[in-house]
Amino acid sequence: MRVLGTRGATDLAAFRILTVLAWLATVNPRLSAHFAAYPCELVFPPGGWAWVRAWLPVSPTAVWAGYGVFVCAAAAVLAGWRTRRALVVMLLSGGAVLTIPQFYGKIEHCNHLVWFALLLIASPCGDALSIDARGKGAAAVPSERYAMPLLVAVLLVGVAYFFPGFWKLIRVGWEWTQPEHLANLLRGKWTEFGAWTPAWRVDEWPWGLKVGGVATIVFEMCFVPLALWRRTRGLAIVAGVAFHVSVLMLMRIELWTLLAGYSGLVRWGRFGGVNADDTDGTRWAWPVGVVGAVLIAGNIHNGVKGRDWWPLGQYPTFAFIAEPEVERLEVRAEFPDGRVWVLTEAMLGERSSPSRARGLCARILESPRRMELMQAYVELWRRLEPSLNNAIEVTARGVIVPSGSRRAGR
Repeated sequence: MRVLGTRGATDLAAFRILTVLAWLATVNPRLSAHFAAYPCELVFPPGGWAWVRAWLPVSPTAVWAGYGVFVCAAAAVLAGWRTRRALVVMLLSGGAVLTIPQFYGKIEHCNHLVWFALLLIASPCGDALSIDARGKGAAAVPSERYAMPLLVAVLLVGVAYFFPGFWKLIRVGWEWTQPEHLANLLRGKWTEFGAWTPAWRVDEWPWGLKVGGVATIVFEMCFVPLALWRRTRGLAIVAGVAFHVSVLMLMRIELWTLLAGYSGLVRWGRFGGVNADDTDGTRWAWPVGVVGAVLIAGNIHNGVKGRDWWPLGQYPTFAFIAEPEVERLEVRAEFPDGRVWVLTEAMLGERSSPSRARGLCARILESPRRMELMQAYVELWRRLEPSLNNAIEVTARGVIVPSGSRRAGR
């Protein structure tokens, strides 16, 4: 624990509050309820979750009921009322809503929300900035009991960064930083969003791409030593914020909630809390140590194996050379009056999310059961667009398009 030293109760309370806010910003009941319309053939259980397949799709009513419980529990955690019990309820109810979309071809990498919640459940996170702490003693003094969960959170963030950089170098090498590849990668990503492109067309700046590619790998692989060394901790925070702002602006990848783990690098001051007498410090060290060890070991194991699993697994690696052309899945419908509709991945993304639509369609196109899954995909569109039942013919097909091209719908 000498890496971060002792910490105050307020530091851990800040981590609690930021984590709950990240949960509230991420859990989307509308998205989870949307998947109730999906045929069971389009369920792709993440690693270790195949046994849940029979339960899906769930009803929108159950999703919204679970979300209501989640919001109430999250409010209790924010207020610090029966904090750890409320965290358990929040994790179970919100975690169920959060897990449902992970079964449909694409894991959205908010795994860290589950990790952080488990750490908080195992820690004395209600000792400050909480109703639980009122009238229970003097201001909390710095203690290792507050430092340990914060250190584990920082290490988990570092693991999430490390393996994407590691696999880029192992599978591709420094060729990954070549401007032509990065331009194709960006343009391919942009096709997920219909006609959207970023305000700054960085793909037209080769030197900017080269610098950004090198900086990405260096940051991903060096975050842990930068964060743990006191003199470079500020650099780690600045680099991390810049990284997440960049991928959000250029690729619309919303991993900013991972920044909640950065609260372990910030000393938030002392605003009071229960007396931090360390006579029972061992009682808190055991649960945090066990939970932290399982989370770190599990993520390292799946990272080494290259497993994109839920909730333990590697984060997006982009460890490939992007091609100038990509295959997309579309549905073509012909109507008696001569009208032709073309329903694209981007149109499905408007109903769920662009990355989820792309992930599902990629799984269909890459599957050995491609033709069977294409029929299920057509059935999905019939459920989403009942007017397709009036069409003469509705077929799904893969089309090769240049990266960055736009296909008009309908």
